[in-house]
Amino acid sequence: MTDIEKVLGEARRLIDRGNFSDAITALELLAELNFEAAMLTGVAANRARTPDQALDRFACAIRMSPKHLKAWLNWALTFRALG
Repeated sequence: MTDIEKVLGEARRLIDRGNFSDAITALELLAELNFEAAMLTGVAANRARTPDQALDRFACAIRMSPKHLKAWLNWALTFRALG
């Protein structure tokens, strides 16, 4: 298992436990470099009720992988929730 996989796994566990801010902190540096980390940070930010941060992370994921529909869907749902 790589260091990235370890960080992603720990972030998933933190999100599952409701520790959203800890998950965001764990993923902070990796989110700019890794699609899955950006997506997980967006999910954690969304659940932490920080939609602006979630939109930013989902947009980062979209820049990394523009054909990945999951990133677009999460961005759109978060944007729509802002009203």
